Amino acid sequence: KHGLWSVCSCLLLTASLSLSLARPHLHPLSSEMVNHINKLNTTWKAGHNFHNVDYSYVRKLCGTMLKGPKLPVMVQYAGDLNLPKEFDARQQWPNCPTLEEIRDQGSCGSCWVR
Repeated sequence: KHGLWSVCSCLLLTASLSLSLARPHLHPLSSEMVNHINKLNTTWKAGHNFHNVDYSYVRKLCGTMLKGPKLPVMVQYAGDLNLPKEFDARQQWPNCPTLEEIRDQGSCGSCWVR
């Protein structure tokens, strides 16, 4: 039993080492990375979308902070709530200045495709 465990753990270690060595360590914004992705022949084509920007800027566009703050879980049931047929936030809150603002969404991560 002990021998089988040693063989299995040795195989897993060898497999994980070979996978990590097989993956190229390329800079995300480099031409080499773009060429590597395109050689994989996926259903999409990689390209250069960011010119003369720092990688930290691009990372901010990716969205998720893995260890960031969590939103509270809100559970509300509106089964017997009568909703109006029409609703206009401008009429409901006429003194709210942000309802008429057009926000600059230039740093939004959803603009990856041109």
